[in-house]
Amino acid sequence: MKLTLAELNEMYYSLNVAITYHSEHKLLDVNSLNKLIDKVRDEIDMVIYEMDSNEDDEPEYDSAGFTEDDRIVNGQYRVISNKDADADYKASLMQDEQRYENQHN
Repeated sequence: MKLTLAELNEMYYSLNVAITYHSEHKLLDVNSLNKLIDKVRDEIDMVIYEMDSNEDDEPEYDSAGFTEDDRIVNGQYRVISNKDADADYKASLMQDEQRYENQHN
C-alpha cells in the first residue's frame, strides 16, 4: 500500500496517541505498537528521501561552471594552474585575432 506523506504522518501520530493512552486501558500490545511506529517512521523517512533525491537530479557546478565530472580526467582530479589558464587564454585571443584578420582581408 502506497500512502502519502500526510497519511503516514497521521498514522504515526495516531499510533503515538494509542501508546500514550495504553497505560490507562491496557488493551493494546505495546511491543506491536512500537514495531508499527518504527515501520511507519522508516516509511516516512523513505518518502522524504525519495522526494529529496528526485529534486536533486541536476549536477552541481562550481564557481567556474564545471561539474565534478568535468574536473576528473583519467580518474585524477584535474587542476588547472593560473599559468596554464593564462596560456590557454592567450592562445584563444590569438585565434580570435587571426579569425578577425582573415575576415577583413
